[in-house]
Amino acid sequence: MRQALELIAERGISSVLVMLEDSLPGIFTERDYARKIALKGRTSEGTLLSEVMTSHLPAPHGAGGPGHHG
Repeated sequence: MRQALELIAERGISSVLVMLEDSLPGIFTERDYARKIALKGRTSEGTLLSEVMTSHLPAPHGAGGPGHHG
């Protein structure tokens, strides 16, 4: 969790992709932090990234998603 938050702060970005080997299980955003940690009184130290990241991402075009023909 801390590594993701530090990356967001250092680079001035609003989200990071969460990678697990060659798969993309989710994305963690500032919005996830605000809604799922800060507003619920949780702490980043006691929370796993996998508990609050946005998962079930749609497949990109050309990867079996909408418009895939092959």
